[in-house]
Amino acid sequence: MFKRRHYFGLPLTLLIVLGAFFLGESLYAIEEEFKLTEISNPKYVIAEGGSKDSNAIMIDTLFSVSLGIDEKSYGADYRVVGSLRSVDDNELIKLDGADRELGPNFVVSKTEDVFLNREKPRLNKIISLSLKPSEPLSVQKSYQVECVLQKSSRAGWIDIFKKSESNQFKVYHFTSTKSGDSEWNVKGSIEDISWGERTYLLKTDSAKDHFDVNVNAILKRFDDWNLPVSSVEVEVIFDYDLVVRDSNKNIDLLNEGIVKNSFPIASYKPTVEGKIPAIRNFLFSFFILPYSSLQSVSYVFLSLIPRLIFFHINKSRN
Repeated sequence: MFKRRHYFGLPLTLLIVLGAFFLGESLYAIEEEFKLTEISNPKYVIAEGGSKDSNAIMIDTLFSVSLGIDEKSYGADYRVVGSLRSVDDNELIKLDGADRELGPNFVVSKTEDVFLNREKPRLNKIISLSLKPSEPLSVQKSYQVECVLQKSSRAGWIDIFKKSESNQFKVYHFTSTKSGDSEWNVKGSIEDISWGERTYLLKTDSAKDHFDVNVNAILKRFDDWNLPVSSVEVEVIFDYDLVVRDSNKNIDLLNEGIVKNSFPIASYKPTVEGKIPAIRNFLFSFFILPYSSLQSVSYVFLSLIPRLIFFHINKSRN
């Protein structure tokens, strides 16, 4: 949370002298506070057919302003400027409804007209913003909301505090605008991957000539929202590389490290608030089998690098 006090009407020398006696507590004209609330992780953005306000990332900021003890009244206009950043790319996302003056990456809240007096010396306000991406967001990346509190002045809008940044979060962005289109509208991500207990290979023993791998992954689907809920089997394809860390050399693998499986998932989930994506969590165990023998000195340098060729979803309905 940011907090700031403004001192009006007194020379700096006099403020310093009086501050020695009063510690400054009775001198400030106004005190402003600003905070961006935490954002749930992950977030859903559903272009069409979802629950209320699900077509954007909705955020709330907490704003308060209060009079100093010796101030009789105060008035000003405030607003919040918001943006969405891809943490992985360090780039701002283009947003629908962006402010023309600030550019395609910034949206502005409605203006809050603040007036305080001795009868109403403090105002607490929730200022909300809707960040609707105009470009697809990848579930493989992390995002962060950035907000700035501004106040009107003779010179225009000025920043009150430095930029406020949210926690990082994933976004499942369902961009389909037509129920029953040709795609299954499934998104997926790997949540966790781990080796089995054995960290060595024994070529003469078929039970020990491979590495065991465990994958915790998740599928989410929002599709056919104008129809009753139904399920489809989606094919998930994992692509793995086995790499020697010190040389960054790839080890040849059986089937080129590609593993396939199919899982059923519903078209969506109905709730009291509206329709939301259906979720399918699964733990998948399989083995990685090197084609050639490995030097024993390299074992400690081996690392498994998962690549999601997408949770490749077969999108043909035929």
